[in-house]
Amino acid sequence: MRIIAGQHKGRQLKSFKGTDIRPTSDRVREAIFNVLGESIADSTVLDLFCGTGALGIEALSRGAKSVVFVDSSSRAVDIVKSNLEMIDCLSKTKIIKSDAVRYLRRKATEQEQFDIIFCDPPYRDDVYGSVLDIISTNSVLSPHGVLVLEFAVSKEMGIVPEGIELIKTKIYGDTKVSFLCRCK
Repeated sequence: MRIIAGQHKGRQLKSFKGTDIRPTSDRVREAIFNVLGESIADSTVLDLFCGTGALGIEALSRGAKSVVFVDSSSRAVDIVKSNLEMIDCLSKTKIIKSDAVRYLRRKATEQEQFDIIFCDPPYRDDVYGSVLDIISTNSVLSPHGVLVLEFAVSKEMGIVPEGIELIKTKIYGDTKVSFLCRCK
């Protein structure tokens, strides 16, 4: 697994051994960032269920102002920290060991907003409805901010609540990626 573009292009990221964690493949990451394009520059990013941190680190490499990484796994938090140290980007980040949905609920009561939110939970988890409800009823996603949901082709995202608009959905092998925006 490597950083695809930007300041740290080509750097290898540490990953997990085994099948517990399913990092976003290079191909899918590249496709996601092609869709996001220039919106990455100077953005504030939230990487929920961050795993290795590959999505948030790619955003940093492409010019994001800051990234908050959230994962409930101690192993994930350690790998993210190691990957950030390798590219010398700890000062632009926060790493939070927490349940991602619980963290998102907590942020919804604070006034912090993110321009881009990546949500890539384990495919067996069914948290998409909770994430969409929190984002639609609170201001955690900035106006015209983008939510990127990644899930198995066999799963459905669920009903998109009022205040959130589905921009597009793309399929890459067994992975489906939906891009949604806040339209309020």
